[in-house]
Amino acid sequence: MERSGFEGGATLWATYTTFLQQLFRESRTLTVITFNYDLLLEQILDDINLRYDYGTAGAVEFDDDTRRKRLRRSGLQLTVLKVHGSANWGVCRGCRKAERFDNQVTSFERPYVPIRRKSCPWCDRTYLESAIVPPILEKAGESRYREPIWVSARKALRRSREVIVIGYSLPQSDHEAMSLLREVESPSKRPRITVVCGPKGAPSAYSQVFRRFTDAMQYFEDFASESTS
Repeated sequence: MERSGFEGGATLWATYTTFLQQLFRESRTLTVITFNYDLLLEQILDDINLRYDYGTAGAVEFDDDTRRKRLRRSGLQLTVLKVHGSANWGVCRGCRKAERFDNQVTSFERPYVPIRRKSCPWCDRTYLESAIVPPILEKAGESRYREPIWVSARKALRRSREVIVIGYSLPQSDHEAMSLLREVESPSKRPRITVVCGPKGAPSAYSQVFRRFTDAMQYFEDFASESTS
């Protein structure tokens, strides 16, 4: 979705960009973990000119040479971990050019459509598959090409000082998500946790993964506006 066609208009877009900018300024390190496949987050980050990668070095490579050079030259500002894959990713299984992993994931500038049969830009040997994986009933999603992304997400949550969960209903069937969120708290560490899931409050499943958290009881737009005012 392009900014010009963003539902909600310029005011809502400004709310999102201002909120992310403030998070970045106030964080020593900022990691965004998302279960979404869409590219809205990437478009916002590009709009506010924040440099990002997709986690563990080599797990996901940018197809765009300009992005790769900019990261090497200017350094990373934040990490985006898309644990269920992304609409702009294509995966080459058993890629001969993958340096650290069995499979190579490529991030394109636009959504990747497998039926167009694009070959791997690194080994030019095989056609890429979609890298979107829907929620499943077991932790098998942590294997194969998504494993380093899940590992990075778990590490980020273990060392977090503040966690804001936005808009995820946390269905009981998503055991992956519940297992991941349990990494936030430990006997020796209780970071500040805020859950933003609308005026009706957080679903009861959050009480199963967090011992203590603040329920914002707001829509995200209201929470973001209040946070940046």
